[in-house]
Amino acid sequence: LERVQAALPDAVAIVGWLECTVGEDLRPWCYAVTGPGGVYWARTGLPDDEEGLATTPVGGAPLRSELDDPSSPEMAVSRESRALWRERFEPLGPALKGISELVVVPSGEMLGVPVEVLQNDSGVRVGDRFNVSYSLSATIYVGLRDRVTRDSPGGVLLVGDPPYNDSQRDE
Repeated sequence: LERVQAALPDAVAIVGWLECTVGEDLRPWCYAVTGPGGVYWARTGLPDDEEGLATTPVGGAPLRSELDDPSSPEMAVSRESRALWRERFEPLGPALKGISELVVVPSGEMLGVPVEVLQNDSGVRVGDRFNVSYSLSATIYVGLRDRVTRDSPGGVLLVGDPPYNDSQRDE
């Protein structure tokens, strides 16, 4: 954890979800890891008095099936996206102040869900507010980041269009 936190720039957070069973209750937790802020944990889920499509398993994929079905009404996708925002993303809000980039570690019910399309009740999508990338784990993210930094002096990849024959040199 210390290595992950040390590698994170100030405006970057790693976010993910864990499915935990306590007794008979299976309820996911969300987390955000930030460099200076530590680890923030929150229980996910809609309040008991609120019902939404996101209370059904995402693995059954109402969101994915809606996106895959071109004849589905856009409102169903929007409604599901907002329900998933409230259930799985909104609890992270306090940890994401000052964050502009998210590294998403999808797991469990969130595997295959495009986090960028989740939107709050005002219609603002995650992808509109944050630069989003994905990693299999926080450790892999840090390892790849260290490798890129170590193996590429200056951190720049330059690609040119070299001439292949004399006639191209003048162009």
